[in-house]
Formats: sequence, structure tokens, C-alpha cells
Amino acid sequence: MERYRERDIRRQAKRGSKQVAAQKAKEKHERGAQAARHARRIQNRAAIERERRTPWDTERKAADKTAESLFNYIKAQRQQAQHSNKWGSKIASKLHSKATQERIETEAKQQILVLERNFEIARKAEEERWLQELGENRNARNAKIHVKEILTYLAEDQAQRRLRANYDGN
Repeated sequence: MERYRERDIRRQAKRGSKQVAAQKAKEKHERGAQAARHARRIQNRAAIERERRTPWDTERKAADKTAESLFNYIKAQRQQAQHSNKWGSKIASKLHSKATQERIETEAKQQILVLERNFEIARKAEEERWLQELGENRNARNAKIHVKEILTYLAEDQAQRRLRANYDGN
């Protein structure tokens, strides 16, 4: 009985070592493929830099800068709205005519639209640069993940716009 048990243990160990070896080989192959994709991306990045004569992260920095300016403007508008709800500001706001207040509000809305448009343009430029950098490997897992993140962000942004429009409309 013990002999059979030992034999079964040896067989399981042998099967386990084969599975471990197969897993290690698969991981090694994946690391090699990932290194090759990275090398191709870096080569494409260098070619794009030579062609455009700009650093590789120009579009990303521009998108970050426009997103930050949009965020800061919206944050300033919220702070101003909170401040105007205080007693002293209510008296000051009553001194303005209704037409002046409406003009200020429309200018603020237009400024937000301009900043959102600039951000959208910068985001699209960044996405295009990313896809160019991937080159032949456009349908790679990284590109799909990046595009999925962008689409998720866009959906969240549109939901925020709808909420803002509903809030402004009321």
C-alpha cells in the first residue's frame, strides 16, 4: 500500500514539474515578446522624434496642461460660487444688474467650452501619437488598454457634462 502511495506521489511531482516547466517557458516567451514590442515602440518613437523634431512626450504634456487649466478654471468657478453664497457677497451680487450677471455666466460657460474643446483636441493628438508609436503593433494589448482608458474617460467626461448641464439648467 505504501509503495503505491509513494509511486503516486512521484507521478504527481513529475506532472507538477512538467507544468511548472511549461509555465516558465511560457513566461520566458512572453517576456521576450514584451521586450521586442518595447524595442519596436522605442524605435518608432525615435523615428517620430526625428520626423517631427519634437520630444516624444509633447502631446502628453499639452494634454496634461490643458486638462489642468480646465480643472483649475472649474475649481475657481466653484469657489466663486461658494463665496457668492456668503452674506457679504449676496449684497454685492445684488448691486450688479441681472444683465451683467447673465453676461458673466455666459462668458464663464463659453470659457469652459473653449477649454473643453482644447482638451479634446490635445487628447486626440496624444492618442494619435500613441498609435503612431505603436506602429505595426496597433492592435496590441497595450493599445487596446490605452484606447479603452480613453473611451472610459470620455464617457465619464460626457456624464460630467450632462450633470453640469442639468445643474446649470436648474
